[in-house]
Formats: sequence, C-alpha cells, structure tokens
Amino acid sequence: MANLVITNGCNLSCPFCFATEYRCHPAHATTLSLCDLQQRMAFVGTDTTRFCGGEPTLHPEFSEMLELAIDRPGGRAFVMTNGLWPAAVRDCLLGLSRTARQRITFLFNVLAPSMYTTAQRSILEDSLTAVLPETVTLGITLYQHDTDCTYLLELAERFNIGSLRYSVAAPNITDPTTWLLEPQRDFPLLAQTVTRLLHDARNLGIRVQSDCGYLPPCVFDAEQLEEIGHHEAVTFRCHGPLDIGPDGWAWRCYGLFALTRAHIADYATIDQLQTDMDARTEFLGNHDLFIECNACAHRRDGNCGGGCYAFRVVGSMIRRAHRRGFDITDDKQLSASRAHIDRDTLAFFEHDGRAKWMLKEDDTWTRLHLTAIEEQVLAACNGSQTVAEVAASLTTSRTSGASRTSGESRIPSTSRTSGESRIPSTSRTSRTASTDLTNPVFGAVRKLFALGAIELVL
Repeated sequence: MANLVITNGCNLSCPFCFATEYRCHPAHATTLSLCDLQQRMAFVGTDTTRFCGGEPTLHPEFSEMLELAIDRPGGRAFVMTNGLWPAAVRDCLLGLSRTARQRITFLFNVLAPSMYTTAQRSILEDSLTAVLPETVTLGITLYQHDTDCTYLLELAERFNIGSLRYSVAAPNITDPTTWLLEPQRDFPLLAQTVTRLLHDARNLGIRVQSDCGYLPPCVFDAEQLEEIGHHEAVTFRCHGPLDIGPDGWAWRCYGLFALTRAHIADYATIDQLQTDMDARTEFLGNHDLFIECNACAHRRDGNCGGGCYAFRVVGSMIRRAHRRGFDITDDKQLSASRAHIDRDTLAFFEHDGRAKWMLKEDDTWTRLHLTAIEEQVLAACNGSQTVAEVAASLTTSRTSGASRTSGESRIPSTSRTSGESRIPSTSRTSRTASTDLTNPVFGAVRKLFALGAIELVL
C-alpha cells in the first residue's frame, strides 16, 4: 500500500505542515502524468488508488485520474484532501453515478474556522455537498494542546458524516519550525483533548480513528485509557503507508523524508521497497521518546510501538546538542558549530566504482543512504570548518557548476538552491532563529546529526 503524490502543489499554508522538502506553490508544482499514474498503479498493485499531495485535486488532470482509478475491475479511490477544490472537480463527482461515487472515499483534513477566509469556507462546504456522507472521514491535526474540537463534531453532524480521524502534528527532522510540540510537556495535555474528542464523538455515534504522530499510552491516565478502550481504531503504533512522489522518490513519512528516502526505480516490487523502508525505519528504533521507555510496561507488553519515530529522532537530536552546549534549532548556533566524524563508528569505502558510507550501531555496520550533497557534507566534516564555512564552500562549488556524482540526477527538491523557488514563503515562525530552509547544507547536517554520523561541537 502506498500514497501516490500526484502533485506537490498546495493552496494552503497550514502552520503544522511538515512536508518541508516537498511542498510548493501550485504555480511551481511537480505533477504526475496520466501515463506515469498507470505505471504507479501497476507497481503498487492494489485495487484502491490512494491520491495525496500537496492538494491532489489541483492536478489539472485529477478528474481523469480519478475515473482511471475506479474504471478498473474492482477499482476504488481514496483521496486525501483539504477540500478546497476547483469547481471542475465538484462537477466531475456530481456527474458520476451513485455506484461510481460509492467507490471513492475521502479524508477531508480540515482547519479551525478562523483559519479560513469566507471564500475558502464556502468552497469547503460546496465540496462536502458533492460527496456521499458515508464515503467521508473528517480529519484534524492537533498542534496545540488547547485545541477545541467542537467545530469538527458540528461539521460532522451538519453533513451527516459518521467518521473522524485525528493526528498529532509530527515534526520534520530537518526543519525546526515544525517542532511545535514538546512530548514531555504537551502530550499529557493533548491526551485530555483527545479523550474529550473521543467521548463526545461516542455520544454522537461517530467513529474515531487515530493516525500518524500518535500519542503513546503512557501519557493517558487510567480513566482516559478506559475511554480509548471504546474505540478500536485508536492505536499506539505507527502504521502509515509509504508515500511516492511524482519524480519516483518514496519515503516513509514526511517527518522522516530525509532519513528514509529511496527511488522506486531501484526496486522490482512494492514489497521489496516496503521491506527496505521497514528496515530503515527500524534502524531509528534506538531513539527513545522518553527516558522511561526502556522500562515501560506498555512497550514491554507490546501495547506501544515506542512513540512516533519523528518525535523520537528530534528528541534525541535536541538532547545530544544540549549535552554539547548548543541548541540544534538555532541556525546561528548551528552555523558556528564544527562538525567532525568519529572514524570508529563511520567508515567510507568504494565498491564497483560507487562510494558507500557505513555506520556502526550496536556492533552492526549499516549502509547509509545519502544524497550527493550529504556525501559532500560528510567529506567536509573534518572538525576544522564551521557549518557555515562548509555551507559557503559547497554552495559556491554547486553554483559554479562543480561536477556532480552519478547519483545526483535523482536528488529531489530538498537539495536545490534557493534560486529554484521550490520551497514557498510561510507565515510560520521558529521558536528560536528562523531556519534557512533553502540551504540544503543545513538540512543535510541535521540529518547526519540525527543519524549519529557526525558530531557537532560549538
């Protein structure tokens, strides 16, 4: 199972969005062609085609793609959307037979009413009237612990929708502006919000399911866990499918985009890709969400997966940086730090003309999957240059047309320079210094630090 990103363009700028390396303004979007969609559908090999973005309905051929997905024998479609649809998409859906419309299900990720303009609110409501209520799940992303979910329940009642989904805003490990929640402080408060939502939804006969960025059971008290027991679709494990972008890159989760990226051309089947992604994610299992995780009964008994991997990696980065006297979220401090490699835990060798970096973890050597810019950063980490000096030297070499490695043609938008306008402006503000998202070296350094491939000293 995989989500097919048919466009990375989006018509919203949500404060909790963690698609840092991939999101962009619709005018600059990368899109999937109809021909490539057919190839992706064959590669994934499931009856249900899962469309996501960006905002998938902004794709100029979305209606044709939707009909392609459901016109197959047994074909179905699942659309993850913000609901701000072009009129042509609503017209397409209303023009389908009821039988065809029943084969299309939707997850509408909605925002608080105050975050919409009057026009956007009207478009969202028009979109909800164009679909069958039984095919819709309303979704909410919790990024503030005092979120009032009343509006979500009211919207469900108004449009006769019987299914809700909640997720917790997960961080992107390379982008500190997305590190909105601190688990030790915020998760117990979010547990109260989630419990209220579950209780109120149950009283209204509305089903609720959890999604990514899940809260572990240890942040709920006994009474709250009793309420959760009434909702079988609320789980304490990471269960998200893979995402596959228009350019063929695949990743486990936007929060782990930098750590778990691979290209589908390197795999014969979706099962091979999934197995490799599972192994890469498991490699991150040495990061604990809380200090108490190792001795936790919930985890020991198999009731908890250990917490969201993105939160675990970010927490580990912050703790390691603090022990070295600096704040990993602050670009000024990151710029001034010096990066070096521990040769006892990181090794470089060449095989068949290709460079490979290996990282030692618990006496086991594992190959690192790196982009060209990340390999260049590693090569420059000799302990004598600051991160700012490394960034300046590599940026100069790239803009002057320095030779690229053979694998660099597959580097996605995360490795591009600011002049290529792949990452739009955003109204979000970092809790410390603003992060230079357009400089690929900063993202590469944070990824390598997260992996334990380099150490940083201020």
